[in-house]
Amino acid sequence: MAACITPATALAVPPLVEDSAGSGAGTPLRMVVVGDSVMWGQGLSESHKSSKIVQTWLANKLSTRVVRTVHAHSGAQIRSQAEHGGIFHGEIPSALPTVGAEIDDVDRPGEVNVLVLNGCINDLPSDALLGGPLNVAQLAARASEKCYLPVKGLLERAIARFPKAIVIFVGYYPLFTQNPLPGTNTLEQLQRLWCENGCGGINVDLKTRSRAFYDSSNTAIGRAVREVSIMHPTRRIKFAQWPYSESGGYGSGVSQLWSLSDQDEIQLDRIQDCAKAFLQTRSWKHATLCDKAAVLHPNVRGAQIIANVIEAAMSPHLLLLQLRLKVRNLGVL
Repeated sequence: MAACITPATALAVPPLVEDSAGSGAGTPLRMVVVGDSVMWGQGLSESHKSSKIVQTWLANKLSTRVVRTVHAHSGAQIRSQAEHGGIFHGEIPSALPTVGAEIDDVDRPGEVNVLVLNGCINDLPSDALLGGPLNVAQLAARASEKCYLPVKGLLERAIARFPKAIVIFVGYYPLFTQNPLPGTNTLEQLQRLWCENGCGGINVDLKTRSRAFYDSSNTAIGRAVREVSIMHPTRRIKFAQWPYSESGGYGSGVSQLWSLSDQDEIQLDRIQDCAKAFLQTRSWKHATLCDKAAVLHPNVRGAQIIANVIEAAMSPHLLLLQLRLKVRNLGVL
């Protein structure tokens, strides 16, 4: 959920992060991460990102070295086709490269064992969940539109690009499971960050809008995953869905999301990159949003939930991953 800066370049982008976990002889397992700010891990130190947690889990489960390559970045859209472009930093919202372009940018795709990806929320208007011009029914319809066929196309692109990878598509979470308390200015502050032309005032039912997006987007993504799986029965394609809970949304006592009052784990470092981006865009709107870019994104608790659902989706395929590594190390593949 981001108003995006779009740097003017069409060069392929190298991975933003590439590291390894675990140890072991032979060829390491390759795990690639593409998508938007959720898969990037907005506001989180590297050790707390969901992809890092999953990487470490895989290394321990399989007793092998796991190389993690991250192309995901804040603000990434799917759009109607892959569009390349440069980014300032993974933390700074940028529409480009699109998620399809991130897939294209991965080198040695035939060696990738696991692909974790997401996408579609940034293809909706940035103010859609905060009371923008779409009513609840229109928001649900737009979420279904942007999270079904575009996701289906993205999955087709992914399985063609990564012929040996287990593919895990990660769904979205409920941003608000309760409305801000009367007398607070939480809604107004959020609207000032994301709404270009006003968001319908202070009587917006954020909980209802959030539930509409959660239900519609996850239903659409689940449908896309099922249909691609049926079309490609020999491939392992799974949907990792964040479980809905009445607690845990923005502002709740056990919130799993960064709030306006939080200082996220890398906010001070991000401010320096925000300043560099401002010198190119000259947009105070983007500078302010950049500073608070982690708001409404999974915090440390939320990242652990994402890791849990990814691990649950991947667990039935651990034996297959182990077998493929052994066969590769024997030189058969």
